[in-house]
Amino acid sequence: MLLAGAVGMVSAGVMASRMGKRRVVMMLLLSSTMFAYLTAITQPQYVLVPVSLFGLVALAAHPLLVAISHDMLPNNLGFASALIYGFTFGMVNVVVPMIGLAMDVYGYAPVFTVVAFLPLVSAALVSRLPASKVSLSTAN
Repeated sequence: MLLAGAVGMVSAGVMASRMGKRRVVMMLLLSSTMFAYLTAITQPQYVLVPVSLFGLVALAAHPLLVAISHDMLPNNLGFASALIYGFTFGMVNVVVPMIGLAMDVYGYAPVFTVVAFLPLVSAALVSRLPASKVSLSTAN
């Protein structure tokens, strides 16, 4: 998942410079919902494929969100980065134990099916962000 996420980060950066950061983040969040749901319904012996694809798209959005925060707070880049990373790590430390407890009680598939749709909430929030300017590059 992490290796696929690293590949996704690089390719998302290239796409964002051509299509705009917000648009790419929206595409990544919407597609991560699909791959997370596929992870929930796939048989355990085949789960590596959807998990890798989920890592590719889910982890690729994070650096773009940091870049969007830099665009929104150009005079406070350190604060913008700390805000994004602090919120991310803080939410992970709060939510992951609760998801683990829910999986112990209800099982993997039902809980992961619900969790799979959380990126839709993020996409709704990202849609409220200002659109970024697309850099027009002549190099292909």
